[in-house]
Amino acid sequence: MPYIVCEKRKGNPRVNVEVCRRKCKFTEECSSYRRYLTAAAMVDESSLAEGRAEAEESREAVGEQIQAA
Repeated sequence: MPYIVCEKRKGNPRVNVEVCRRKCKFTEECSSYRRYLTAAAMVDESSLAEGRAEAEESREAVGEQIQAA
């Protein structure tokens, strides 16, 4: 489970992202939470690009097998 450092709580404890999202009043202006969301979006975007590349490669391989047959 991912954790972020809470800048609003005393001592800056690590807080689970889901707990932060559900309980904190400051998620809109929290820099730690925004950084986490941006990083998560980048990971999702890159995994989608990898999935598209793999799908294209498999389509090409199937096409080559059909032509060879």
